Amino acid sequence: MDEEYQKKEYGQYITKVPCPNCKDKYIEAYCTTCNKLHCALCQLVNHRTHRFKTISKAIEEIRSNLMKNKVDLCEKSNFAFQVKSCLASNITTLRTQKNEMKIEIQKKFDEFRDELIISEDRMMDYVESYYNVKLEYLTKNKFLMEELKKKYDFYLYFSQSALKRENQADLDMTNLVNNQLSSVRKGFMMDISGLDSTNKKCFELTVVLDDTLRKLIDSVKSIAISKPQTYVKAIDAISKTVDITSFPGYLSATKKIEDIPITIIDDNLMDKVKYNLLKQQTKSLKSSAGDSSHLDTNIDKM
Repeated sequence: MDEEYQKKEYGQYITKVPCPNCKDKYIEAYCTTCNKLHCALCQLVNHRTHRFKTISKAIEEIRSNLMKNKVDLCEKSNFAFQVKSCLASNITTLRTQKNEMKIEIQKKFDEFRDELIISEDRMMDYVESYYNVKLEYLTKNKFLMEELKKKYDFYLYFSQSALKRENQADLDMTNLVNNQLSSVRKGFMMDISGLDSTNKKCFELTVVLDDTLRKLIDSVKSIAISKPQTYVKAIDAISKTVDITSFPGYLSATKKIEDIPITIIDDNLMDKVKYNLLKQQTKSLKSSAGDSSHLDTNIDKM
């Protein structure tokens, strides 16, 4: 069909796409057997036994499929947008939860550090206190021993001086020195008895330090076991796997849409279209064929 015939027959010019096989011819039919677009001459010569339909019918069916594909793609696009928005929100939430977790972890370890520092200071104070008590006790005993040593040295010197005298006149003096020296010697246990007593505060330091460490361990365990609610929620949220099938609209977006096959026009309509195409083609050939009476006869026989 040329442009004039289309305008006369249908009131409009449907297509002006050149036929890929014929010169100065345009696409006029769609061969459903070969799935190709061609002109009327090609249909007569090369596709005579094939099924075909008009361009308008093919376009109508293709546009119908296009509309269905567009609607389906719109659903998928909306689903993708919803998923993208949801994932963006999840990323923001994830960052917030990460920060919350870090804050909670920092709080926990701050508590650990505070408890350690307190226990450290307490144990240092204990050590310093026991050191001072022990030092006071040992210093006092050292002073007592120094005084006792001076006392014994005095009597030893006095006895040594008495032993050097050999005359009878010194007998009474020597006896007096001997009695005093004997008394000092016998009083030795009394002199050192003070050394055995210890300050009541000065009990075993190891016991106190071990007890402090035990309390520290119990305290740290108590801190570690206590889980703030924000920490628990953040842990659950971060470890949760995101399943795309859980997003709203997943089933609708993933349902299978079958293309509607382009229907073949019935045989009667196809014969009518063939006749019209052949008749129009004959008109186009008259100018080059001269006498076209035999062509009209062949057309009427159809």
